[in-house]
Amino acid sequence: MGSLVLTVLWTALGSRPFKEAIDNIYLLAIPSSKNKFDPEDDERCKQATKMEDLKNSELLLSSTAGTPGNTSTEEAEKNEFSVAAMTKNIIENLQLKIKNVHIHYEDKISVPGHPFSIGLTLAELSAVSTDDNFCKSFIVGSKAGIHKSTSLESLAIYFNTNSISLSDLAPEQFQKPLTKMISQSKNSDSEASTLPDLQYILKPVSGEGKLVLHKHPAKDLAKINYKLTLSELVFLIDEDQYQDA
Repeated sequence: MGSLVLTVLWTALGSRPFKEAIDNIYLLAIPSSKNKFDPEDDERCKQATKMEDLKNSELLLSSTAGTPGNTSTEEAEKNEFSVAAMTKNIIENLQLKIKNVHIHYEDKISVPGHPFSIGLTLAELSAVSTDDNFCKSFIVGSKAGIHKSTSLESLAIYFNTNSISLSDLAPEQFQKPLTKMISQSKNSDSEASTLPDLQYILKPVSGEGKLVLHKHPAKDLAKINYKLTLSELVFLIDEDQYQDA
């Protein structure tokens, strides 16, 4: 992952949004040619996890034992209420932006002589809080529900046959080609000039969405309501992809 930026104004949590920006998420995966599963190592990991959980439970019990009942209970309730209110405010006013995501899987084993790669790319995904009319706004104590406006840019899925392997490269070397394979239609006047040379299963698609989370929905009303409007939706498959699949 390239960067994770959290913008929090602690002195203005009641009037400013909580911003989270994630940039450059790359994942390169390959199949394992050998079964490296070790039952003994797996059992040791399970036992270590159990011991850690037990240790944490003992620490929690020791920290709460012997403290005055009424005072500690009142303080705990106040702290719990304060944390819950702050968490609620953050969720209702969270602004999220994710840019440049590429998940790439390549396989040189399954189809001998025909290395292939499958991947998902995303230029940008963003979400901001809005009022009931989906106008960007800071929300204070909304009782009806949470409204979010979302934006999707250039989501695509590809299946390349006879592809060039990237797994032999160092991490700092394969990041550049993975970045070039992400369609960036927003920054160009021509779709063809920015569309990477890939065998798409799903061509890059963009759209706008409206999300409503009803806090106390009626029986005939869904708790989550999401409406997504896409520019176009094009699925493709060629002969080489069909044979390798």
